Amino acid sequence: MRLRTFTITLAIALLALTLAACQRSASQAPTDVSAPTSSELDFQVGTEPVQAMVDDAVKATETAFAMLTTPLPEQAGGGAPAATVEPPVPTAVPFIATPQLSLPATYALQNGEWPICIARRYNLDIGALFQANGLNMNSKPAAGAVLTLPQSGSWSSAYGARALKPHPASYTVQAGDSIYTIACAFGDVSPEAIIAVNQLSGPGDISAGKTLQIP
Repeated sequence: MRLRTFTITLAIALLALTLAACQRSASQAPTDVSAPTSSELDFQVGTEPVQAMVDDAVKATETAFAMLTTPLPEQAGGGAPAATVEPPVPTAVPFIATPQLSLPATYALQNGEWPICIARRYNLDIGALFQANGLNMNSKPAAGAVLTLPQSGSWSSAYGARALKPHPASYTVQAGDSIYTIACAFGDVSPEAIIAVNQLSGPGDISAGKTLQIP
């Protein structure tokens, strides 16, 4: 469209200049100018006929108007030009808050858990936990055993880092896994947090091959 407008404007301007040149009256020669002597050279003024210039301007104008009235070519397949396709709006990922882990007074061991696992999870001092429950490093209390959790002290770096594996991460459930064994495998992650982040209905809502997000 800009090219057509420019072409039409140029053609009209050329036609106007040509017509103005044709209508301009010739200037009168000064009366006091003497005729050239035989030593002066004669020359002709205007090498192109005025009518030819007018014809060219008219043709240019007709061409410009013809371009203006010519319809734009339709896109392949006919019909109106395709509408602009807007990029898809990304779907917002809902934020799921991880439940705040509070320190209970007692804890009943689940299948696959052991005292050191509980000390890592709740940031407990291992010595204090063992003393409160009459345990030692060789003790293996069975599932269902209720541990008394000390309400003071914290995990010591002398026993290594609380986290056994880096996270957040994803984990593919293996045969024989439970929410409790998976939490123990990462150290400082609670089963409740795994359930909440993955929107599980409960501790048993997992199966081999399922991918879990570990907060």
